[in-house]
Amino acid sequence: MARKITTKGDNISLMLQGSGFEAVDKLLDIAAPKTKKLIEDEFEKILANAREEWLVRGAKPKTPEQQKERAIAGMVKSGRYTKAAATEIADRMEKDGRFAMSSSFQKSEKSKDSRGKLKFQIRVNKDFELIASLSNTAPYAWAIKVGENSKDTIVPYGKRIADELLWKPAKTITDKIAESMANEIIRNIK
Repeated sequence: MARKITTKGDNISLMLQGSGFEAVDKLLDIAAPKTKKLIEDEFEKILANAREEWLVRGAKPKTPEQQKERAIAGMVKSGRYTKAAATEIADRMEKDGRFAMSSSFQKSEKSKDSRGKLKFQIRVNKDFELIASLSNTAPYAWAIKVGENSKDTIVPYGKRIADELLWKPAKTITDKIAESMANEIIRNIK
């Protein structure tokens, strides 16, 4: 279960943690324990799958020519070599195979670890509705699409990762959770 519950109204916001959270948690245990367990289980499954399948942005592969150019530029920039000397050294390095294309995966330098920013939360809104949510706190997460250099995901090329791993799976379990809650509340009223 979530470690905190938050609610926001027009002029008020409230966060329950510690004993405040425990009170709401106990209320859910009394009012709808099966539904609470169902929400936790289903959302944890989705979250675990999302963590496993969330893509890792790969660096664009560098051609041998690009690698050679960068090596020359680096040597010249260091001030220790002239352009001619750096080119000669780079030519020898190229003959030795030092600029061969690497087939191993390289994580992009621009990657900000959105995979590590997935979270599950249960909150109460201003209308006192219980809301369970899955989110990625990376501000750009909704826009991430699977690209050519993406790794560790089964999501098809060009698809938005959050839609495929968070939104669509959560949407499929809503009826199951709503039915469970309705049945449980009806049983407790009788």
